[in-house]
Parts: sequence; structure tokens; C-alpha cells
Amino acid sequence: MQIEYKKDSLKSICTDFNKATKKYNILVAEKLIATINYIENAATLIDVRNYAPFNFHDLKGNKEGLYAIDLGRKLGYRLIVKPLLNNFSPAPITDIFSSNAINIKIIKIEEVSNHYE
Repeated sequence: MQIEYKKDSLKSICTDFNKATKKYNILVAEKLIATINYIENAATLIDVRNYAPFNFHDLKGNKEGLYAIDLGRKLGYRLIVKPLLNNFSPAPITDIFSSNAINIKIIKIEEVSNHYE
């Protein structure tokens, strides 16, 4: 899959182990880098969505339209993402949770956050 990032600083943290370790801790940094590598090597959103440890799910409230990928339940950290169509518009929820997800090959990383903060 193609990964886009909301900000260059976010891309730097998500792709540089040393920067990720300084921002978070070594366990979160390892999971973050491994998750980014998995997403990059996934063919479509279906591969990401169906990988059980990610617990891929939609968000509610002020984050409606965004989705979470867990970096580890015990860690409490997650990636907040937005699946995109080829024209970079947001993918409709009806596509994300159906077989149409095979056509979604771009994901935008919005943030890395601690779910419990």
C-alpha cells in the first residue's frame, strides 16, 4: 500500500526508529515501525483490515471518518488513519468494510496517539 502522512514530522517519526524511540519508548517505536512496514507491504486495505492484531476499527465522535490500528493493546498506542481512494478522496465506509476494500491502496496516517490519554 501507499502511505501518505498528514505532516512531514509525523512521517519522520513513523519511519525513523531513533526519532520514534525519542518521542515514545522503545516498545512503542518497535511496534510503530513494524506496523508501518506491514502496511507498506500490504497489497490492499483488506490485508490491513483483516490482520487481527491491528483491531482495525472506525472511530466515533470528533474522529468520525477516521480509523484506528492498535500498536498493541497493552501499550495503549494506536495509529489514526484515513483510507483513501486513488484520487486521494476519503474512502466511503461502505467500501472499507466490504469486498470493495480491495480497491483501496492508499492510507493516510493522521496521528500516533495514546488511546488512554
